[in-house]
Amino acid sequence: MEKGTKILKLTAALALFAIVTSASKTFFANGEIFQKKPKVVAAKPVDKPIAAKPIAAIKGDTIKVKNGESIQKAVQKAKSGDLILVYPGTYAETVFIDKDGITLNGIIEKGEWPTLNGDKKLNDAFLYSGNGISIENFKIINYKGNGVMGQAGNNFKINNNICSKYII
Repeated sequence: MEKGTKILKLTAALALFAIVTSASKTFFANGEIFQKKPKVVAAKPVDKPIAAKPIAAIKGDTIKVKNGESIQKAVQKAKSGDLILVYPGTYAETVFIDKDGITLNGIIEKGEWPTLNGDKKLNDAFLYSGNGISIENFKIINYKGNGVMGQAGNNFKINNNICSKYII
């Protein structure tokens, strides 16, 4: 009886191995998970600037950030309920949002997006810990870590962002 049980267990183990090996071919290529490049869809050019609708009606001030200025300085200046509009340009920074109720909207003009570029050196583009954060309409490229990373924040909205991760 014991010999029959061993054979049954061995047969089951081999069958399970065959199933896992077969299924893994779907998920693994060259030893790495999901090697297929993601499909990137380019935004359609528009004549008028686009600003997405925030989570709730803006109750505070509007702060504008133009190319060459700092998004982080605008966040530091902002208070809960403020809207930060970021215009097209390249911003090489990590933006830390540690306040509640901050809305960041990228403005898209004639197909040009506000672009956060980590220059293959910075870890994350946006790092938030506040509640009620909204981040919309940004192109995020060349960061070693995350496009948007949250730590303990609730009721957030991350929408219509294009992220391209730098792969070492």
